Amino acid sequence: MLGVHKALQHRYGFASTGQFVSCAFVVLLRKSIPQRTTYKLPLNLALYAIGVKLEKILNKFGYYKRKKPERQYKKIQYKSPGTPEENNQRLIEFTVQGNEWARNKEKDDYQLIGMFFTIVLLIEHKMLNLLAIIDDSIENRMLGEKIDVFKDFLKQYEPEEDENIEEYRLLLQPLNEIKSIRNSMAHDITQPLFGYGSLKQVDSYVKKRRPDMHASFKDCEDEKAKCIGLLATFGFIFSFEIAKLRVCIEH
Repeated sequence: MLGVHKALQHRYGFASTGQFVSCAFVVLLRKSIPQRTTYKLPLNLALYAIGVKLEKILNKFGYYKRKKPERQYKKIQYKSPGTPEENNQRLIEFTVQGNEWARNKEKDDYQLIGMFFTIVLLIEHKMLNLLAIIDDSIENRMLGEKIDVFKDFLKQYEPEEDENIEEYRLLLQPLNEIKSIRNSMAHDITQPLFGYGSLKQVDSYVKKRRPDMHASFKDCEDEKAKCIGLLATFGFIFSFEIAKLRVCIEH
C-alpha cells in the first residue's frame, strides 16, 4: 500500500497522506454510484462537497494541511551606477516624492480628515461593544467585516413589540458609504478630499431621522464645516441606536 501511495504521489502530486486518502475516497465513491448524464453535474457537486468535508476532518487530526500559495514577485532590476551628483539628486527627489499631497492641504482640510476618522473609530468601537456578544473575533475584523456582522446580528435580533427592526437596517447604507470613503482615503494619499456630495446616504439618513439636527447645518456656506456637522450628527444618532440595541441584551 505504501508503494502504491508513493507511486500515486509521484504521478499525481499528492502533498500528503490525507490528500491521498481524500482523493481515493472520492474516486471509490464515484465508482460505486451509477453515472447518468441526467444527474452527473449534481453528483459531481455532491462528491466535491464530501471531499471538502473529509479534508476538514483530516485537518483536525493533523493528516493534511493545504499549503498557502507562494507569492510571485517580479525580479529586482538594478540601475547602472551614476555619478555622486546624480545619485544625490535622485535621493532628494525620492525623499520628497508625494510630500506635496500632504503639504498642500490646509488646516480646515486636516480638521475634516480628523473628524471623519474620529467618527469611523467611534462607529467601530460602538459596533465592537454590541457585536462581541455574537462574535469573539469582532475586535480583529476590518470595518467592512464589522458592518457585515452587524447585518447578520440584525437578522438574528428579535425586536420588542414597540421596536421596529427597519430603523436599525436603515443604518447600513450610510455605514457602507462611510466605509467606501474611508477605504479610498486610508490607502491612497493622492485621493482628493471628499465633499458634502460624497455623503448622500449619510445626509438622507440624518435628514429623515433627525430633521431638527439636520436643519442646524444644512444652510452652512462652508462645505467642510457642513461635512463636519453632518458626520458629528450621524455619529451621535448611531451611538444612540446601538445603545438601544444593547439595553435589552445580556452582556
